[in-house]
Amino acid sequence: MAESSNEATTVLGLTAEDATIEAVRVRRDELCDYLAHAPRPLAEFAQQRADAIHAAAEELIASLKAREAEDADSRMDAEPATRVFTHASSPAEALAELGEEDDDDVYTSPSVSTPSVKRRAQTSRERETRAPSAASAQRSGAAVALMTVIGVVAVVVVVLAVYALGRPGSAELPENHPDTPASAAVDGELSPSELAEQIATLREQVDANPDDTALRTKLGIALFYARDFTGAKTEWDRVLAEEPNNPQVYYNLGFWYMSQEPPQVDKANEMWDKVIELAPADSELVETIKMHRSTAPLASTQSSSGSDAK
Repeated sequence: MAESSNEATTVLGLTAEDATIEAVRVRRDELCDYLAHAPRPLAEFAQQRADAIHAAAEELIASLKAREAEDADSRMDAEPATRVFTHASSPAEALAELGEEDDDDVYTSPSVSTPSVKRRAQTSRERETRAPSAASAQRSGAAVALMTVIGVVAVVVVVLAVYALGRPGSAELPENHPDTPASAAVDGELSPSELAEQIATLREQVDANPDDTALRTKLGIALFYARDFTGAKTEWDRVLAEEPNNPQVYYNLGFWYMSQEPPQVDKANEMWDKVIELAPADSELVETIKMHRSTAPLASTQSSSGSDAK
């Protein structure tokens, strides 16, 4: 049971110390909301991760409830009750003498001479206030928490990093980052027909300027979001044939390998190693990759499908 709870805690990106019922619920909702905005090519994978997060949360909540009940029983058995005697002539007077209100829901059948239940009331109040405190701490660290769970939702988190780095029509894009004209499809800015129209336009531009690697890179991105993974990789491979030291394309190819079924994590890491080798150390590309790896290194996945990048 403990091992299972530990696995559920890891899935949610929590530590054993931080895992309260309220904190688990907050984290579950945060992550599932995050996954709900995954890009179209990864929607099925994102749903699988969301289902796993829901299952882990339910398992952990059940475990925490059982542990709370066991702890309460242990405390009651280990600590002798303190008997408080009063000289009141009625239950109401006895409650007043004990400093309690007659509508206190802790007392169900008060008597003139009865064990004090103050300790149980205090324990209950502490438990009620402890969870909101933990939940507040979890909300304030939401950004860190989402990084922690990359080991489980690596594909979605890494790909969403692209969207954060630039949008179509942006005045400026981070240094060393490729344009992402098709990334607007994620936010619903481009319908499938609009995306198809954009692909057609980019094809015309590439045909007219076959040596323009920037246009070809954009075409690959548009094809990727249209789920034409073969077409996307073909365009990016052609860019690398002309510019073998282009870190932007290696960055994109990392996403391509992660989009395969199953994700080819080893190949993705190989592509991102090239980014670190070629791009400036302080570039957005390198910093993003290093941040993901230092927070939760991507696990290796053996794949039997997909072609190698050049």
